[in-house]
Amino acid sequence: MNLAGNPPVIAIIGAGEMGAAVGRRLREAGARILISLNGRSATSADRIRRAGLEVVHNDRRLTDGVDYILSVVPPGAAVEVAERLRIPLRTPRRPLLFVDCNAIAPTTMRRIERLLEPFLVIDAGIIGGSPLLGSQDPAAGPRFYASGAHAHRLAALTRTASISL
Repeated sequence: MNLAGNPPVIAIIGAGEMGAAVGRRLREAGARILISLNGRSATSADRIRRAGLEVVHNDRRLTDGVDYILSVVPPGAAVEVAERLRIPLRTPRRPLLFVDCNAIAPTTMRRIERLLEPFLVIDAGIIGGSPLLGSQDPAAGPRFYASGAHAHRLAALTRTASISL
């Protein structure tokens, strides 16, 4: 299934197994996926290459002109990601949604929201294993759970990419 209209541009923070697999699934659905390998291992680079994701080498290029940023990192790195992106996000070309896909405490989520103001921030979590290669069956991959006033904005993206929300 392809994403209707103009395909979204999505930056994924996190080149681990889940981030790469979700990125691949979104790319297969027609999205353009950007990912950074700064500080990542050769194993991560190979995983991203196999997923067919577009590697960028600085945070300005990673965040410039994107529709969504999906942070798929260990919970302990969630605030660090928001702090890292705060400066490159000061002057975006268009509004974007930052989706924190980590199991973090509500107080941590509020801290991330304050760091990234005025951007829309969605609190989400991923349950289940990474999507299976080539499968378009939502049951074959993870389920995203999102909350907050803007959670519905993530629903359209995950539905079209056969990732459950």
